[in-house]
Amino acid sequence: MTSNAHPDYLGARKERQWRGLFECLWQLLTRELEGTSREARSWHWRILPNGVVVALRRIGAGDAWRYELRLARRSVGNFRENDVSWEGTVRYVLKTGGNTGERPATYDHASWHRTRKITEAGRRVVFYRSLLRGEIKPGVAECWTCRGSRDVRTEVDCRPGVGPRGQRCDQHGEGM
Repeated sequence: MTSNAHPDYLGARKERQWRGLFECLWQLLTRELEGTSREARSWHWRILPNGVVVALRRIGAGDAWRYELRLARRSVGNFRENDVSWEGTVRYVLKTGGNTGERPATYDHASWHRTRKITEAGRRVVFYRSLLRGEIKPGVAECWTCRGSRDVRTEVDCRPGVGPRGQRCDQHGEGM
């Protein structure tokens, strides 16, 4: 494995290199985050043998804190091969990163929303934020009642802590 590893992986300190199962990496990064204060915004990261850096940090406060995920990789060698490897790694990380992909999120951090993508010659970086319960994108939910209609989809400000069924637009908010 080492002879085929990405040069950035080979150049990283041993404690930053990750060769194990991704699920275990996710557990390690979240455990490291739990050991820091809620206000700390530092990245906890490891590098995979294919050169992808997986970094995780916690942002926000109170009920509205969330994870921010950063995936980055420098391209080396065959550009087309790098793109295929990159896209596959991003999909795998999102799928196994403790998230279901549900929209709206049915529990906190149940899905990822891409917030930024940087594609430059020789460099790929994407940023994702985990969604809070009820969100369809950060800070935004759908009215639960309007959601049942095929014709109407009403986006509302997400109210953290009430879940998908507690999200209502002005028209359906009466009696709440």
